Amino acid sequence: MTPNPPYKHIGFIGFGVMGGSLALLIKDIYPKIKLSILEPNKPAAIYAKANHIASNIFSTWDHFPQDLDLAFVCTPIHHIKQSIQTLAQHNKTPLTITDIGSVKNNLVQTIDLNHTHHNYIPGHPMAGSEKSGIQFAHKNLLKEASYILVEQPITAFKTLYNFLLTLHFNVLPLSAKTHDQLTAISSHTPYLMACLTTYLTTTLTPKEQTQLKPVLGPEIGRAHVWTPVT
Repeated sequence: MTPNPPYKHIGFIGFGVMGGSLALLIKDIYPKIKLSILEPNKPAAIYAKANHIASNIFSTWDHFPQDLDLAFVCTPIHHIKQSIQTLAQHNKTPLTITDIGSVKNNLVQTIDLNHTHHNYIPGHPMAGSEKSGIQFAHKNLLKEASYILVEQPITAFKTLYNFLLTLHFNVLPLSAKTHDQLTAISSHTPYLMACLTTYLTTTLTPKEQTQLKPVLGPEIGRAHVWTPVT
């Protein structure tokens, strides 16, 4: 039986693989929730409509609905703050705003919605894809993944927390500082090391790159035991 949704109208600011996957997951469990998307990228909007991922898609704020009760900001990190501020000014009804960015502490310290009737609850689903773009969205991409929420002693936090549980997320309440420390260790540092390793291979000569291939070949991952010569 479909549970009663705590939200009637959910918005997405930015609609790539993460936003699209979240929307598909919500549609699968709560088919009666209205979804509205703000996506200025025309090919992405066309794809989302053609594949029935979303129907209410807008390219600008001009006609974007003003009665959302939950909004996911799914833009690149450097656009999150401005998107939240614009959304808070645009929406006329009380709204819970969350984001899916991988850095939290700076946003918590700089975003102030105290003089509005909205709430900002930072979030971060700990799953995704190495691919980007709405064409790679899938309802199972995020299903049963861990989802970090920056904990706050407000009713809006409890409502969002329980909603994410019904989407089959493993919700983890953390402080913004703890989130950033843990994701730096578990995600950001390994990613940077992988990028550095990839970059270093470009400094090799063509001959050295050829010599490197068997070193990184099928033997990786196997245990090697050194046997001394007697």
